[in-house]
Amino acid sequence: MSKKINGGAVEHDNLVEQIMALLAESKPVYELKQRGGMLPVAAFQLYYAFMVANEQNGGIKDEMGVLDPEAVKKKLGIEYTIRGFIDGLMRIESTEFELPDLDGAIIAELYPSMDAVQPLLDMAIKGRTLLREQDTHSVAAAIWTVVNDTLQRVAGGRTAAEYATLCSTADLLNEIIEPADKVVRDFACGCGVVLSDAAKHGAQRVLGADIDRYAILQARLSCFFANPGGAGGAEVHRMAEIEQADLTDFSTVEPMMADAVVVTPPIGMRIHSFDETLTDIYRNKVKDELGWDAQAPKTMEELCVARALIELDADGLAVMHTAPGVLFRGTNAEKTLRDNLMKDGSLYAVVELPGGMYAGTSIGGCLLVFGRKKRLDDVLLVNMAAEELGDKGLFDTSRGPFNKGVTNAGIKWLKDTLSTRPEIPGVSTRITLQDYQEHGGTLQFAPYGVSLDSKPEDVASREAVFAGIARCENELKRMASEVEAILQEL
Repeated sequence: MSKKINGGAVEHDNLVEQIMALLAESKPVYELKQRGGMLPVAAFQLYYAFMVANEQNGGIKDEMGVLDPEAVKKKLGIEYTIRGFIDGLMRIESTEFELPDLDGAIIAELYPSMDAVQPLLDMAIKGRTLLREQDTHSVAAAIWTVVNDTLQRVAGGRTAAEYATLCSTADLLNEIIEPADKVVRDFACGCGVVLSDAAKHGAQRVLGADIDRYAILQARLSCFFANPGGAGGAEVHRMAEIEQADLTDFSTVEPMMADAVVVTPPIGMRIHSFDETLTDIYRNKVKDELGWDAQAPKTMEELCVARALIELDADGLAVMHTAPGVLFRGTNAEKTLRDNLMKDGSLYAVVELPGGMYAGTSIGGCLLVFGRKKRLDDVLLVNMAAEELGDKGLFDTSRGPFNKGVTNAGIKWLKDTLSTRPEIPGVSTRITLQDYQEHGGTLQFAPYGVSLDSKPEDVASREAVFAGIARCENELKRMASEVEAILQEL
């Protein structure tokens, strides 16, 4: 069978489509999709079928017989069928790879009756037939793609996949941090797509955390699927540590724990309140480690940047993938965050991204690339959403759930651009702290960029631009005075 495995993408003869067809036949998948539980359920079904398929050739010893669907069906009661099955599965001895630590209670909650279990068993039997016909690593890679990419797109919107990180986005982030032989950290890892992709690309260790236990379950599965039958064997899975933790609690923050930090703050989530204890811990940690005079954080972006810098090694690199409002919004918290990054020289590059980077939404995004120490005298701004880049095939210009975001060609282009730091009219430019201050503290590309349609002689000087702004301000004041005078007469 011809196949190509490239990062998170798997291209071969309909294997992904066959796996999706099996899932489509499963009644629990459809029913739970309506309640937002599709991803954990689908992942468990795939996991179950994969383990059954590799009972012999995967080095697994199944002395308890818990992988045999027929044996499971003979047992009585939902307690054994689900909780007992998972707990038993975790006790299986493996000579080739380490199984993820799953919580049987979580799975039990998803399957409230035997009626839901029967289709699961039927799917596993069909899956065993399919998977045993394929190469072990090829199947694992296909499952990884289905769980982390295809299902994310199909289930995006009102499900557990809402705003999930896609495989193409994970590839982009990992190309920037270059995870090979590094300790990679994601303290808001969600389903673990970025960490499992880092493992696939040779990370020494991946350290993840999330507050949602369903996400932790999925992240452990994702890291397991990253390379279960390939090079590294058990070592690949022993180096993946995924824990439950609250990213807002800075008492758990361990300074300089990672060579690279990648984080996508929860989109739309606000920090409503910080009690006095959490505020003191946060303020003291930020002051001690970064030298910033911080108050209680007001936004997730502010908190995540501070945490990333603290957990990052002195020579490390961090990338935050978030909504573009952090680049220009005028709240005190976000303006102070931008000021701190610019004044410290911690910020290396800002990339505005096209739509299609999140499952279930067409909103754009941005990347902040930063570190603990000053490396450069300026910051590179890149308008990755520029129309001409889409015309060149650097990102997908189509609409709908299967928009791929930045393409492989675009990922390569961006990596080269961040390395060589060219100034390209309409696409990229470099700014200094003085430029930033003179432009009102924005990191959006537009105020600094020059259109490709403009000739150098057509572009106004900086002095002329600010003179025009001053004239507009004076005119507005004059008009306001006239309006006020008319109102007084009335």
